[in-house]
Amino acid sequence: MFTPAIESGLSPLPLFSELLPTDDNEASGENDASEIPSENRFDWLVGDIRRLVSTELKADEADLEVKRPLIDMGVDSLMTVSLRVKLRKRYGFEFPPTLLWNSPSVHAIAQFVDKNLQSQPEHADA
Repeated sequence: MFTPAIESGLSPLPLFSELLPTDDNEASGENDASEIPSENRFDWLVGDIRRLVSTELKADEADLEVKRPLIDMGVDSLMTVSLRVKLRKRYGFEFPPTLLWNSPSVHAIAQFVDKNLQSQPEHADA
């Protein structure tokens, strides 16, 4: 028999409005990837994205394998929307709706972000 999440003691799924960025959102861009030297940026991005994903999954960051598909770790379609919103706010550019299907791991997302940061004139290294 179906038991609503509230009655079962489980946390209900977030409302779509809760996925929208807010001023106190943890993905507030407090760390600016453009300020990281290019030789260290990719590793920094992997760590930063790993933290965002672990927070979304409510999982220990050390347990996340950076090359493992996020879907295999429990990311669902609602979480992909939330992650895209957080990534957009964090890095300042749009992420395609298919990002987590085409680039399904922390490592692949970091590659996508790094490539986009390098192609932006204000982030290009001299």
